[in-house]
Amino acid sequence: MRTAAQLGFRRAGSQTHLPQTKRWVVHARKKEERENPLFPRYLFIGLRPDQDFYKLRGGEGVVRDGYGVPARIPAPEDSPHPMARLLERDSAGEFDFTRLPDVGPQYTPGETVRLTAGAFTDLQARVGSMLSKGRVEVLLDFIGTGTKVQMKATELQRLQGAE
Repeated sequence: MRTAAQLGFRRAGSQTHLPQTKRWVVHARKKEERENPLFPRYLFIGLRPDQDFYKLRGGEGVVRDGYGVPARIPAPEDSPHPMARLLERDSAGEFDFTRLPDVGPQYTPGETVRLTAGAFTDLQARVGSMLSKGRVEVLLDFIGTGTKVQMKATELQRLQGAE
């Protein structure tokens, strides 16, 4: 989605970035993806140090300081610029809520697995069932009795050749 301000600033030779979120919206029983700005009414403009921002001063919606100069996002000397991290997260799809989360591997009931995290690390267990959101119920043979334990699917390791 491009805005009129974004097109104007690009025509003036500036780089722009409008971070978007992507979500599912249901309307009239139709499910569709919808993009909305992550920061409504904000457009980020990249300027080179030698670039004159005179053209931006009259731009509609430009946040200005008390002297009419466009506001800058300061960059700390000892860490990356905050916009670099925002661009990185946007490129990685962190604001795309239409994708299914990675819930880890899927296991079948009765499968033997090894626990790789928690108090029972390295013990073997049998998968009881897959639960929602990447969780697995396993049956752990602990002190001669079967104990049901819920674990994240990523905290289990499939045993090769186990029956």
